[in-house]
Amino acid sequence: MELQSLLDGNGSNALPFIFSGQPETTVILNTYKAAGYEPGKPVVFVQHGMLRNGDDYRDFWIAAADRHDLLIVAPTFPNGDFPEPENYNNGMVLDAEGKPTPRESWIYRAPALIAEAL
Repeated sequence: MELQSLLDGNGSNALPFIFSGQPETTVILNTYKAAGYEPGKPVVFVQHGMLRNGDDYRDFWIAAADRHDLLIVAPTFPNGDFPEPENYNNGMVLDAEGKPTPRESWIYRAPALIAEAL
């Protein structure tokens, strides 16, 4: 997925991210780019909790981002695509029968794939 639009403008954004291991699901990247951010400066990943409110987590970091010229990325795993703890908290490691799924489908891979895409 091309995330160039994330780097084109400043401020808050919400972009869909689909990775190959889970092509039927969408992770929402709630982001904030400080006016002073440039490629090569720090990127802060912030992970939401049970409420799936990555936008709130992103917003909490805006003041720090502006102060330190950061890019904030808060991947959000919506309840619709990642329902119940088995799918979010447990990373989709097991299928409905409790058998291991292929590693490529584990959502634990998402942060690394997002960082790579950035």
